Amino acid sequence: MQAEQRPEEEPGNLGGFLMRVIVDETLCEANGFCESLAPDVFEIGKADVVHVADGEVPEHLEIDVRAAVDQCPKAALRLVD
Repeated sequence: MQAEQRPEEEPGNLGGFLMRVIVDETLCEANGFCESLAPDVFEIGKADVVHVADGEVPEHLEIDVRAAVDQCPKAALRLVD
């Protein structure tokens, strides 16, 4: 019998909540701070708007993603759970 994984052990989970990032495309100016801090999660697209990787933020990238959200000069990024 396989042990059940507790919520706090799941990837992208901080304090029992899964972390996701959303972009407000009306605010994003594609400055690239987010992409430089977490290139596995953020990518500047052809329309000069950042694209976010699908799914929850992997646990090992949470600190980088939080830094990217905090340092976005237009406050275009938001964490949701």
